[in-house]
Amino acid sequence: GGGGMGNILKPLWESCPAVTRLLLVTYPALSLGLTAVEAATNAPIHELFGCSAWAVVWKLRVWTPLLSVLYRPFAGGMSFLMTLMEVYMGMAHFPQRERELGSVAFIAWALLANAASNILYVLVMLALSAIDARYFFMPNMGMFELIMVIMSMQVLSDPGGSTKFWGIMVIPNKWYPLAFVGIFSFMNMTIMWNLLAAVAVGYVGLKYPSLQLDRLLPSQALFKRIESSCCSSRRAILGGWWVPAGGLSLPGAGGAGSPSPSMFGSGSTGRSEETQMSSWSSAASAPAKFTAFSGQGQRLGDGSEDSRPNPWRQPTAAAAARGSSAEQSGAGWPDASQAVASTV
Repeated sequence: GGGGMGNILKPLWESCPAVTRLLLVTYPALSLGLTAVEAATNAPIHELFGCSAWAVVWKLRVWTPLLSVLYRPFAGGMSFLMTLMEVYMGMAHFPQRERELGSVAFIAWALLANAASNILYVLVMLALSAIDARYFFMPNMGMFELIMVIMSMQVLSDPGGSTKFWGIMVIPNKWYPLAFVGIFSFMNMTIMWNLLAAVAVGYVGLKYPSLQLDRLLPSQALFKRIESSCCSSRRAILGGWWVPAGGLSLPGAGGAGSPSPSMFGSGSTGRSEETQMSSWSSAASAPAKFTAFSGQGQRLGDGSEDSRPNPWRQPTAAAAARGSSAEQSGAGWPDASQAVASTV
């Protein structure tokens, strides 16, 4: 019931620091607002966010690998539910990262993680376009890939352990991200290249520690200088407290390299203000009592037609034709024939 869902969401939201809250509110607001503007004006706003080989290589929209995380075009009620699910998963996964890194560093890390996932995605699409030109135009956007990067890092930080999927399948952690992508691909009857690229970021960091995203960030000294010059007040954002550069380390809390209780298990702890540490700790303990993917799956997608690009499904022949004409005219994206269909 509503009370039960509130008992889950409230502690998750209370555990979210400032930038996490800002991101989780901005994402659906931008998605809904810009989709409405695009529908009213016919302006191709989604082109500013869709990351594809066509956008990056042909149109030189080099910002799309960074900013695609901020927008998902709505294509009906099911895509709205998908956005809500992403926000819910973000509440479970983002807070610990921000508490470990600090709020300023978390912004940089999120952009870097999204860019790394999208770069791998674009490279795969370029390779596949040699076989089928339609892949050249397949865009990727939304927050789900960033969540998958964090989930992969959390699970692979304990490669010798195991994790339950849907509460019934015990999967070794070192295979869990691939199994996750495989199950989702099977449910959608197509290879989900965007998710495969996202979990690949985690595997690259496991195989080559020098390429771990945390090690590619600027120094903490730089983040402290940025914080002192731009964010010296460290005020709360949407009720969430600012985490200082360098992050927090509470007794019993995991560090950056430790496995994080997550959407698939339990929550995490931490707060940027001493007076709120206990509330964050109690809020983080609540998610440990539930497992998100433990019940019957729900199909987050319908068969309705949609005029917007779909990064989740195989492109259609009609989409390829429209994409080819878009390339010649320099505007427009290939349309997708179906709305997002992701089953969780």
